[in-house]
Amino acid sequence: MEVLFFDYWGWLSIAAILFIFEIFASTGYFLIFIGASSVLVALIVYIFPGISHNFQFFIFSFLSIVLVALWWYFLKSKKIMCKKEKNISLNERGCNLIGRECVLQSPILHGKGTININGSIWKVIGNDLPVGTAVKIVEQRGIKFVVEPINEVSEKYEQTKGV
Repeated sequence: MEVLFFDYWGWLSIAAILFIFEIFASTGYFLIFIGASSVLVALIVYIFPGISHNFQFFIFSFLSIVLVALWWYFLKSKKIMCKKEKNISLNERGCNLIGRECVLQSPILHGKGTININGSIWKVIGNDLPVGTAVKIVEQRGIKFVVEPINEVSEKYEQTKGV
C-alpha cells in the first residue's frame, strides 16, 4: 500500500472551509484557531514536502490544541469570559454593582434582606444586620448579592494584606 501525502493546497482548503464556517456559524472564534493551525501545517508542508500524512495530522492536532488553549487563556486573563467589564448594562447589570457600597433598606434576617440602588430593589444575602447598615456588595449569586458590613470588609482586607 502506498503512503499518501497531503499537499499544502489540501491544508489551505481545509483552512478556507474552517474560516467560512466560522463566519456563518459564529462559534466564538473557535474555528479561526483550528483554521490557523491548518495554515501553519500548510506552511510546514510547503517548506518540507516529504512529511508523512500521519505526522501532518499530528502537527495539525497539536497546533489546534495549543492555539485554542492559548486563546482561552487570553480570554481568562483579560476577564472577557467572565463579562466583568465596566460598561455592561445589558443582561448583567449586577456585574457593574460588585464593589459598590450602599445602605440596607430592610434588615437582613435569617440571611436575607434588600437594598435600594438607583430606584431598583435588590435582594441580598449575608449575616443578619439591622436596617441602615452600610454594606459592600462583594459577590453576585444569581439574582442576589452577597453583602458584608463595610467595617468587616476592611478588616478582612487588612488581614489579607498582613497589616
